[in-house]
Amino acid sequence: MRKVLIASLFLLAAVAGASAQLKTAAIPDEIFYNGKVITADKEFSIQQAFAVRGEWILAVGSDAAVQALAGPNTRRTDLRGHAVLPGLMDNHNHQFNAAWNRYRGIDTNGVRSKQELLGRIRQAASQVAPQAALITNVGWAETPGIAVPSRRELDEAAGGRILVLMRARGTAYLNSAALKAAGITRETTMVGGNLIPKDEHGEPTGQIGPPNTVNNVVPRLVPWPPQEELIEMLARVQDQQLALGLTSIRELELPPVAMRAYQQMRRQGRLKMRVSMGLDVQATDWDKLEDILSSWGVGPGFGDHWLRLDSIAEFAVDSRTDIALFREPKRSPPGDYGVMRITPEQIRQAMLTIDRYGWRPAIHITGDGTLDKVLDAYEAVDAIRPIAGKRWVVEHIPFVQPDQMERLARLGVLVSAQIQ
Repeated sequence: MRKVLIASLFLLAAVAGASAQLKTAAIPDEIFYNGKVITADKEFSIQQAFAVRGEWILAVGSDAAVQALAGPNTRRTDLRGHAVLPGLMDNHNHQFNAAWNRYRGIDTNGVRSKQELLGRIRQAASQVAPQAALITNVGWAETPGIAVPSRRELDEAAGGRILVLMRARGTAYLNSAALKAAGITRETTMVGGNLIPKDEHGEPTGQIGPPNTVNNVVPRLVPWPPQEELIEMLARVQDQQLALGLTSIRELELPPVAMRAYQQMRRQGRLKMRVSMGLDVQATDWDKLEDILSSWGVGPGFGDHWLRLDSIAEFAVDSRTDIALFREPKRSPPGDYGVMRITPEQIRQAMLTIDRYGWRPAIHITGDGTLDKVLDAYEAVDAIRPIAGKRWVVEHIPFVQPDQMERLARLGVLVSAQIQ
């Protein structure tokens, strides 16, 4: 099978016309020739060669025309008939989550039974202090041969230590020590708007999810690894995504620790794909939005073509009840996950605050009822200051009605259509 090369410089789709691109006085650093260069231009033309200088594609065209641009030091690479595609862009990516879910903590890849899974936890627990907190990666898979360990089994394997057993991106299992540290008791009904499963005696089973609940609880139980370790994890996932053809991503719901890791990768020259970073504002910080944004002197678009700010990417609106349910830390004692109802007026005020500081929202929505409430808030802002051209976003919206499509179009709201 012939190999397919991905143009990870600037997209060949940006090439307006091959002949015009050849009118350049710049000398290319390298010329790639004898290929099938899929430009993705208006005609979807296929050329033979392209020339590169630094990070930029200078020209695309025939072998003869592009070769004529070479200088004495220009390198030449024979593509041997292989295809070259524009780099792919993923507009809703969670690379950072994938990195620490896959490569952080106890390695569970390849386990073949529940006992083997528990054995790896026991071994890891025996090598750390009693007060240490343990976390696994998501390498194991629940199959007929690998049942989910009970809370009691996790307690025994961890030897009294806090243990978080990760299972895919949106689910985790906590042992008794972890539940206690998180303040989750039999009286706790919800965390981050999501129900806490209970057993037949009314005690928490230890399961938490989906992602907004996991992201709310786990960072408070297990400290983040050192930045250099996070960077190594990110670099591994980055290479995997590059191999799939991804060369730029919108990386949403990022905590500050992740933003710092990306910035350090940029300084070190290790950032190989373009990243547009969404600032994570957890639901628990809803009432602090004014303070959060007023302290930022920059907003979406700040950065360069490698690393920039994108949006405020997380309001965790719960579509299953068509209303957001969040913890209210000021009114509840530590560890008590009370329920706070987010009203349409609170959503409207949040959108006004976002707009006032020049940010744009990218709200995650999974139900058409919630979409109506969010669009009501967008329209309220639009009536004061038009949002057209500001590239406001709604994420997911797998269930959308014709009248909602008309509202989206009228407001100029972008849709990041992603499966849940």
